[in-house]
Amino acid sequence: MKIISLQSVGLGTANRELKTGAFPEELFVKVGSPNPFIGASRVVLIELIAGNEQPMQRCDEMSYYDQYYKVITSDGHIRVLPEQSYIAEWVDDDVI
Repeated sequence: MKIISLQSVGLGTANRELKTGAFPEELFVKVGSPNPFIGASRVVLIELIAGNEQPMQRCDEMSYYDQYYKVITSDGHIRVLPEQSYIAEWVDDDVI
């Protein structure tokens, strides 16, 4: 099984446009789509990992969670999102 998208539960990010100011909105991350965080890269992989398998230093806020979604972009950046704040869409490996 593969994860093809994540959607935040509730409000996930703030959209900062000069004309409208900052306002919260849902965050939607999909494999193959433009990076919703920053830059001109694309999302290439979303993985669910256990907290004790975290390959990078954990900050205090993230240490309370048991599982994370790791979002990797085409330019090599990695975002780590708490599992209970997002709904994942899964598909069989042979579908994609």
